[in-house]
Amino acid sequence: MYKVLILISAFALIILATVTIILVKLNWSEKLYSPLLSLGLAGTVTTFITVLLMLKGSETETNFTTLVAIDSRDYLIPNTHYPTDIGIGNAMTEYFFLTHPEFTVDNYQGKSFETPKNDTEATLFNLELVQYGIFKSILGFTNETKSLSFDINKGVSGEFKKPYKMKEIVTKPLKELKTELSKNRFSNCPAELFSIEHLKYKFPKGTKVEFKRIPTSPKTGPEKQVIILSKEYYFKIEIIIEAGLASVGPNSDPKILKIDTENARYCHTYLYNITIKTTFEKITGGNWRTEELKNWASWLSNNIENKYSIN
Repeated sequence: MYKVLILISAFALIILATVTIILVKLNWSEKLYSPLLSLGLAGTVTTFITVLLMLKGSETETNFTTLVAIDSRDYLIPNTHYPTDIGIGNAMTEYFFLTHPEFTVDNYQGKSFETPKNDTEATLFNLELVQYGIFKSILGFTNETKSLSFDINKGVSGEFKKPYKMKEIVTKPLKELKTELSKNRFSNCPAELFSIEHLKYKFPKGTKVEFKRIPTSPKTGPEKQVIILSKEYYFKIEIIIEAGLASVGPNSDPKILKIDTENARYCHTYLYNITIKTTFEKITGGNWRTEELKNWASWLSNNIENKYSIN
């Protein structure tokens, strides 16, 4: 019904415009300059005000806490079984493979990055780890992939996940983001270098990716690692990871991870605050793409929170 009304209105507008042009042509004279100019100006101003009133920007913010548990003997992720029925358990498994490339590459020797030697270095090390882990998860959320998990008793299992459907999704080689990804030390892992060269990513058309570090300062507070997804004139999504508290010492293992007794003895837990800020520009508030992009941004934020939050 709505489309029929639009078609009828458009047809009537065309007829009216045609008749008006014919009348103006038949009666053209200098006397028509002033009223036509006034009419054109009034129409332009009215259209401008109407469109301006339709435009509305928006800002949303989501806050939650995540964690990273490390082995105090080497300041890396403990080699143990993590629960697969909670998001943070799956995240810890992914952290383990990122910090232990010898488990992903045959006959691999050494490390691809500098490892921490104390709790202060571990705090910053884990900031990058969470940043890279979240970005890998975003790639998983936005691609049609089979998510694999490992259970020591059940073995490897998978779940087929479909991304949020949009009209303007673009698939590009992941290596186009190599410069940004190289800002994070974990992009140098052999398995990640292979992925960057061969995999693809899917984002809304025109989306740019930026990795950003905000050093500690009196003005900005503790050090932060940030992932920025943005589309010019439309949106900006900032995923900000900030160092929180470290629970250091014996029996500081997070109970939610159900770490075995032997590894729990050496466990240190680090908490990180994550803020997801989503800003939509006012200038495109009335565009047909905006509502779809808002739904996509909300879907993405919910997926990140569901996987990483321990709140």
